[in-house]
Amino acid sequence: MNIVPATKRYVSDDRFRVRLFETIAQETRLVLLELDGKDVKASANWSDDEFRRRVGVYDDAFSDLCQAAGLVGRWGGTGSNEVLPHAIKRTCDCLESGGNTGWLKLQWYPTLLLFYAAGIGTVTAGRFDALKALMHAPVREAAGRHEKLVLIADQGMVLVGRSRCRPHANPHDDRRKDIARKLKSRRNDGRRARQQADGDVPARQNTAYANADDDDAAGRSIRFVNDTHIAIVDAHIAPERRYGLSSAAE
Repeated sequence: MNIVPATKRYVSDDRFRVRLFETIAQETRLVLLELDGKDVKASANWSDDEFRRRVGVYDDAFSDLCQAAGLVGRWGGTGSNEVLPHAIKRTCDCLESGGNTGWLKLQWYPTLLLFYAAGIGTVTAGRFDALKALMHAPVREAAGRHEKLVLIADQGMVLVGRSRCRPHANPHDDRRKDIARKLKSRRNDGRRARQQADGDVPARQNTAYANADDDDAAGRSIRFVNDTHIAIVDAHIAPERRYGLSSAAE
């Protein structure tokens, strides 16, 4: 039986909460068994291609289960509160505790998919009692301890975000170091220029214009806001930041 039509059939009436629970539980078992045959163990070596493959495997495997979780969150009654966290609990039971750090982090991804699907459904319906029950549901983390789901989900969001970069190398490190070297040189030039300007604002403004000539080389864009402040923008590292002209050359 397809889980999405079955969930629609059972979710609106608390008399069918047992059938709804059994439907979700059966689909969860099938999905986790399917993952065993998809080679997503944490013991494998890391590669970018493998990362993309695993994300696709998780998306496909949990697609119907996420739809069902969203339906239960949106249309479920008070009797469905115990059903909401079931798939998440069983998924957390399968978390590995040893292996490649990137894959250990990525294994939280399905848990976050289910949590968001169910949580958004409850918020849409204004079922905040169900949302609270979902967030406070005790789940097992990789180390074997049991924590509230909201704490586990917060940890999972941090870990999955980090795993999207190669776990042992940051592709932006070289660029950041290069920018830091150029900005350090600019600070020294700016300090000497400010000393020569001797408190003269127009002179410091001219200094800032002169230092802006090589902004592209440092990967930064400089835009004047008014006579006393400039905006320095680095699209690769930080959003727009404003500085007084006394710091313009820095």
